[in-house]
Amino acid sequence: MGTIPRPKGFPIEGKKHMKELKNKFDMGFNEINHKIDMKVKKDCQVIISPLLQSMLGFRQAIFPAGEYVSDWVADVKKGLNSLYVYCPLVEPRMVGDAQVPLLRIVPVEGRDGEMITRVFDPIQYCPLLQRRFQTVEIDIRDDTGSIVPFERGRVVVTLHCRKRKEFSLE
Repeated sequence: MGTIPRPKGFPIEGKKHMKELKNKFDMGFNEINHKIDMKVKKDCQVIISPLLQSMLGFRQAIFPAGEYVSDWVADVKKGLNSLYVYCPLVEPRMVGDAQVPLLRIVPVEGRDGEMITRVFDPIQYCPLLQRRFQTVEIDIRDDTGSIVPFERGRVVVTLHCRKRKEFSLE
């Protein structure tokens, strides 16, 4: 079986490593069905991580020599299509079948590593559970309810509070 030793250190010798990989297998994206086509060459085997397996849409992780089509459509965002921004200071509201302290649902945009700035207009005001507080906790989760791991960069959230308007029927 052909194996490609993982390069040590940083930076990785990208072009050389990619050329070696190309000699072992080919992989492509089918624009029509959004699945991954892979051909593992003779005397080779490809093993992918569970995360890559999920992103590429493969049921299996070990591929001996042969041709393969992913079982599901490829999803490089891995289901991360929206960010759910929660804050325990706001009154819960219905989301699906649960009452949750949701501030806003934000669609995911841009590429990995790209800086994104969003200004929301019009501003959404949510009723608060308490009038006085010293700390504001923000919880950002994905479509599945898992905490979003912001591994680099910075997340800045600006909240705007205003006095509740009183309505009268007179």
